[in-house]
Amino acid sequence: MTWAEIRTIHILLPKSSAGFHQHPNGGGWVTDTSSVMDTAYIGECALVGGNATVRDNATVRDGALVENNAIIWGDATVRDCAAVGGHATVRDSATVGGHATVQDYAVVQDYAVVGGNALVGGHAEVRGSAEVRGNVTVGMNMLILADRDVMYVAPCGSGNRGLTIGKLADGGIGCITGCFMGTVDEFETAVRMKHKDNAFGQEYRTIIALARIRFEKAEEKNNELGRN
Repeated sequence: MTWAEIRTIHILLPKSSAGFHQHPNGGGWVTDTSSVMDTAYIGECALVGGNATVRDNATVRDGALVENNAIIWGDATVRDCAAVGGHATVRDSATVGGHATVQDYAVVQDYAVVGGNALVGGHAEVRGSAEVRGNVTVGMNMLILADRDVMYVAPCGSGNRGLTIGKLADGGIGCITGCFMGTVDEFETAVRMKHKDNAFGQEYRTIIALARIRFEKAEEKNNELGRN
């Protein structure tokens, strides 16, 4: 694919291809400042920018973008129109696809899948065989080891926004919606102060109660099983 053609896919690219070259395995364009092993596959429509690293048998294909200081390694795949940036890591046999974004210091590893319009950021980790899809936002220090470790409800509240609730690395529960990001206790306090006992407050409290049953009760059950 020519430079003019790749610019129709990655529209923020400069007019000149100076500082870029085509990777021998796949023909995709990469910056001279990036580190891409010959064993890695960079498809002709994909782009590796900044100081990103792609190594081992990792694959970046379709219209995917890997940039900044992101690291893709092992047998990991970044495909479709997904973007991985910041200091994020995608490793092992993990897959990031769709229009998903992985950024900041997030990690996607093992056999995990991130797709749809999902956003994984902060210091969050998606591991095991967990799948994060749709419009879910996984952030803070959420630790998603299985599909049931995160839930998404939309539309809800006065802003008709989506609400992501997920397990935190310390065993707590985190909530992300709009400009709010905090623990479930902090979210419950914010809801009480803003909505008191109106319909939106009742809606949020019902969702919070469901999240506590899903996460806290499940943790108690697991601990009880472990003692037996």
